[in-house]
Amino acid sequence: MKTKTHFIKIINSFALLWIMHCSMLYALQDDTLFIERNDKGKIEFARFSIDEKSERKMNDDTGFLKSMLQAKEGDEFRLIRETTDELGITTRRFQQYFKGVKVENAQYLLHGRNGFIEVMNGDFHEVDIPTVEPSICEEKALSIALRYIGSEKYKWEDAEQEKFLKQHSYDESATYYPQGELVIARYYLNEKENHPLKLSWKFTVASLQPHSLQAIFVDAIVGNIIQNNSLISNSNVTGTAQTIYSGTQAITCLLRPNSVERRLEAGKNTIPGYSVAINTLVNNTGNSGWLWNEPITNISSNWTFLQWAGFSQLQHTLDVHWGAEKIVDYFANVHSRNGYSGFTGFGSDGYPVISVVHSNSSNYRYARWIHPWSDRHTSCFMEFGFGNASTTPWTSVDIVAHEFGHAVTFYTSKVGLYLPDNHEASALNEGFSDIWGICLKNYVNKKYGLNKNLWSLGNEIFPLNSNIRCIRNAQYPKNILCLDSRLYPDTYKGDNWDFGNQYTTAHTNSTVLSHWFYILSVGKIGTNDNWHHYSVTGIGMEQAERIAYRTLLNLVPTSNFNSARTVSIQAAIDLFGICSPEVITATNAWYAVGVGSAYVTPSLPTTQNVTGIYSGTIPKVNAHNINVYNATVKAGARLELDACNGSVIINPGTNGFKIESGASFIIR
Repeated sequence: MKTKTHFIKIINSFALLWIMHCSMLYALQDDTLFIERNDKGKIEFARFSIDEKSERKMNDDTGFLKSMLQAKEGDEFRLIRETTDELGITTRRFQQYFKGVKVENAQYLLHGRNGFIEVMNGDFHEVDIPTVEPSICEEKALSIALRYIGSEKYKWEDAEQEKFLKQHSYDESATYYPQGELVIARYYLNEKENHPLKLSWKFTVASLQPHSLQAIFVDAIVGNIIQNNSLISNSNVTGTAQTIYSGTQAITCLLRPNSVERRLEAGKNTIPGYSVAINTLVNNTGNSGWLWNEPITNISSNWTFLQWAGFSQLQHTLDVHWGAEKIVDYFANVHSRNGYSGFTGFGSDGYPVISVVHSNSSNYRYARWIHPWSDRHTSCFMEFGFGNASTTPWTSVDIVAHEFGHAVTFYTSKVGLYLPDNHEASALNEGFSDIWGICLKNYVNKKYGLNKNLWSLGNEIFPLNSNIRCIRNAQYPKNILCLDSRLYPDTYKGDNWDFGNQYTTAHTNSTVLSHWFYILSVGKIGTNDNWHHYSVTGIGMEQAERIAYRTLLNLVPTSNFNSARTVSIQAAIDLFGICSPEVITATNAWYAVGVGSAYVTPSLPTTQNVTGIYSGTIPKVNAHNINVYNATVKAGARLELDACNGSVIINPGTNGFKIESGASFIIR
């Protein structure tokens, strides 16, 4: 079934991501549901409750922005673009100007539906400069920029380069010669932390010898260089990687400028308009810390046996790099998520995906995610061990996805983080990471024709002659011998449940959640450790992973198994309807693992009549039977009917049932 989600639900998840990066959080008394401010007190994000009486309307978009952001005289917002997505959410992106001059990188977004503003977010710069009249003319500023770059030859000085540009741009006036743009930009090359705003000339300079493309900002008052941004410092190339666990696969690597050197680095597009950087490093020392990490290089794009000098020592790094690319693809393509940080990051870029891989066998039998010391920093990375005598390197795709999953949790619900006494929350954290390992194996199996065991985490790192089969197993938690000869629970507080400390319980008890996911996806008939018999029909991985992701987004750091159950059932209701097979299965899968009761048909009105004129935002209508007659859904309104185990009957009546153009009408 194709999703028909509610806008306010989507924004709740979106708000969670932004709340992680706010310095203050306020709940106002009127229609403001959430509001976040930066360290200067300016609003970075706000979400509003909307009804037909709301004064927050899209037709007063710039006036609304000026009022909410307390803009002063001279500040203005110019519309860059407007889009409307499949959920009916309209987004308007504005560029900030001050006295007619663009403020570099200062953009603000408004999101809404039916003409009402429901969410605002962005970065508003409070400009305090004495003048917008440059003291240095464009020509003088360009000479300063070129003297700073110091290239031997520029592209506009080469006739063939100029000819090529004119032909391929279909513009006879096109030239590489830099055209100055007067902007207000931050002084990033100073040593001060506040990076003051300066009136400046911005030039894009294309150099031929050496080859480069740079954006140079020159202070338009005193002539200092305040920014120097390389636009093509590196470029992606496709490479061929012979991995240990996934065969020969295409990877994206980085071609260093003016060099034949390739690195296991890449710029990866995610959702439209967004991207992340992927960087795989090697630690040859066994010591911890950034000082010991080195780039992984090759003189060609062929990362295979006999073609790469580092193959025998570093082959396992290829598994990590490919796995990092694929987990980024998975979250983008399946969950519309921009890397692990979601919509947060540097402009359109999510936080970089950094992996550190050990190259020696000094008993590095682990993989882990090192979280940042602050929500506002990106000093986080994944670390993968070489293994020991009993395991091969800990670099299979499900292990990569597991560690990446911890980062996703950190930037969404933070469930189980910083809570040493909350054993259940920590177990949920680990369980969700196992789920993403399962989902990524399913994703690469389908996309690349692989045949990985979905439900067995880390099974590929154990030799065939080993008595140990996996790290954990979501299908048979208590029946498969796993790492350290451990057995895991499949029932909440049942056999093998660990009542010990956080370091053992987090991993051991996590299988209750991953086993719930297995039952949700595949189904199961059996009796749990509470002697409760169950028979659950699976809904398939595609629907199950959507429920799991939506559940994760709406948990809180202190969530336990019971609250996870409640949130997951609500997620299924939001996605599929209150009495849908997905809700029934989600509920009964929890019952199968010993959390909560079996599904009971909800108590709803027997019959609900829908009549009259509907406009604006309308609550969803739930009943066992729904009769529609003499009803009109006005343009811009949304009417959703969810009949639970009954029917929706539309009676033409005297005036019939009318759905105006631009209205949204959904029957579950």
